[in-house]
Amino acid sequence: MEVCRGSTIQILNFTDVVAIGSRSPERLFKVLDVFETMRDLMPEFDAVFSNQYCLFLRNEAVTIWKRLGEAIRGIFMELENLISRDPAKTPVPGGGLHPITRYVMNYLRAACRSRQTLEQVFEDNAGVPHQSKVDDRASSSSMSVQMAWIIELLESNLEAKSKIYRDSALCYVFMMNNGRYIVQKVKDSELGSLLGDDWIRKHSAKGFQKRTEVTHKKFDVLVEKGISEREELRKMQKKGNITEEKDVKGFLYMVLDTGSDVVWLQCAPCKRCYSQTDPVFDPRKSSSFSSLPWTYYVDVAGF
Repeated sequence: MEVCRGSTIQILNFTDVVAIGSRSPERLFKVLDVFETMRDLMPEFDAVFSNQYCLFLRNEAVTIWKRLGEAIRGIFMELENLISRDPAKTPVPGGGLHPITRYVMNYLRAACRSRQTLEQVFEDNAGVPHQSKVDDRASSSSMSVQMAWIIELLESNLEAKSKIYRDSALCYVFMMNNGRYIVQKVKDSELGSLLGDDWIRKHSAKGFQKRTEVTHKKFDVLVEKGISEREELRKMQKKGNITEEKDVKGFLYMVLDTGSDVVWLQCAPCKRCYSQTDPVFDPRKSSSFSSLPWTYYVDVAGF
């Protein structure tokens, strides 16, 4: 009994040091290992120290084990603070994936490998402060609420980072790329079953909305460019730099919708044309236009 007591005290002292240590997110997985080890040793403590004189050891073991759970929850709080405090400094070139997006999503994926343990840790917590902010479903587990809240914080941080782009189209491209990465990481991991199909559908729809906004922004840029070029040509005509109409090349702008198998342009004559700033293309005035049979095949494999 005395031998076991001395070894147990050493184990508890070591575990207590782990529990009161740093709350750095990188320590999560080590603390989880110690938490699971202590959980598995609890029946042994009860069996070996069953008499009333060793009651304080059993109580101390339970106290330190709960302290480890508090440490794990504290680490997730520190992760939230890390995300919230991450500053918006330099924009990612081309509206690409931000490092914090990759870090947070890979971190959550790795954490979900210990899903059973984390569910126990968060369920033991008396209150779930983010429940009302993220999900009002009664069936949501405390862990799913925690994960959804962290992703929501990440999206808010990315939204702030998107505003440092001068080009509004790049702002939407940035949000679209990072949003798609988030959804893909959720779908390809335990996060998918944890957050549920409704969460995935809502965020996929949000990504589609971003892609639509990108298309509209790019189209607006093309229209503005076309208007400015035509105005410049009119100025040149007034100054006499362009004397004849045949000296002016025609400009027509079109959007290539890569999500469709048909690329089209409004052509005259059309009875139900939609409103557009540029002139409608008239095949009769084109020297290069020619009709193709409906059976004509275009090989686009090289594009």
